[in-house]
Amino acid sequence: MFGTLREKMSRKKALKIYKRGLDKAEMRDLDGAVSDYTLILDMPEAPRDVKAMARLNRALANSSSRKYALADQDLREVLSAPDAPEQVKEAARAKLTRLKRRIEEAGQPEE
Repeated sequence: MFGTLREKMSRKKALKIYKRGLDKAEMRDLDGAVSDYTLILDMPEAPRDVKAMARLNRALANSSSRKYALADQDLREVLSAPDAPEQVKEAARAKLTRLKRRIEEAGQPEE
């Protein structure tokens, strides 16, 4: 009983922070969004699916900030996570392909 309640509370807390990160990203506060997503990743009790979504969105924020090496690292971690939802992995694969193309087209080294 307590384990289930604890899990629900952890999920609720993680999702609240995740949504706050989404709001910050939408408002172009990319550093704030990255901070929120990182906070979730540092929460041992955060559900794995929420962590995978946070890692994907942290990659998107870092990519928008032209921090391509950090974005690449997060995308690869999502893809290698055995417990990441398949939809999140599909989004990460697509973003990784676009990220590589963006770097090649810009002729810029990864940061």
